[in-house]
Amino acid sequence: WSMVAAIPTPGAAPLSITSTNGAVTLSWPSAAAGYSLEQTSSLAVSGNTWTPVTSGQYQTNATEILVAVPLAPGNTFFRLHKP
Repeated sequence: WSMVAAIPTPGAAPLSITSTNGAVTLSWPSAAAGYSLEQTSSLAVSGNTWTPVTSGQYQTNATEILVAVPLAPGNTFFRLHKP
């Protein structure tokens, strides 16, 4: 089984996620400038490494920034990070 969900972080830009056709699409408001999308396979405290999602996958429209990411086996967690 699988689950796709977004859990809000207080003070961060809202991140939405949908699953279709073997991929997930993540989106957030275009007004949330300066955030980058990162991913990791584990939420464990030790050894947790967040890596940037390739910026070549980003698309924008008038209101949102969108990124489509292929589904992979195992867990993948996403977050918006503002350096």
